Amino acid sequence: MANIKDIIAKIKSQYESASNNPSTTQYWNLSSALDELEGGLREYMQVTTKDQITQIIDRLEAGHVLSSEDVELIKIWLVGDADYYLKMENNYNDWLLELKRLIGEYEKIDEENLDITQASKLRAEALDGIRVLGDIVFFLKQQERLKNFESSVDEIDSQERKLIIDLLRGKIRSPRE
Repeated sequence: MANIKDIIAKIKSQYESASNNPSTTQYWNLSSALDELEGGLREYMQVTTKDQITQIIDRLEAGHVLSSEDVELIKIWLVGDADYYLKMENNYNDWLLELKRLIGEYEKIDEENLDITQASKLRAEALDGIRVLGDIVFFLKQQERLKNFESSVDEIDSQERKLIIDLLRGKIRSPRE
């Protein structure tokens, strides 16, 4: 398992390098280090609570009702990242406003008199729209993950029970998931 403190030091160093000498390479390196941190934290969480999850799987297989603590731990394992992302993300409304602004810019284009300069500007705005849509879609995907989890554990039927067991077992077998 990765040493979290070492990875954070690496992130800090790569951030300073990227800030002092901005380039795609510097920021890709920083992105790789953040990915390493995310994976290391996921593995840490799974290793730390593996025995508890195994007991929860046993209770699920036996058809027992889960405690609120059981459900909370399953939530952390399956959608904890989505839950905390939604709690901390504060740019969603800004993204919606930016998308609205961009759509307004697209509507101003006079196609009959479009020249290459205007076309180039419109391309840049389209690329910006694609970028902002990526953020919006990611946010909404996390909302859907959390909502689907919450509805599946409200009243766990046999199909949902099997799905939860399979998901938890998959994560135990492969801590990189």
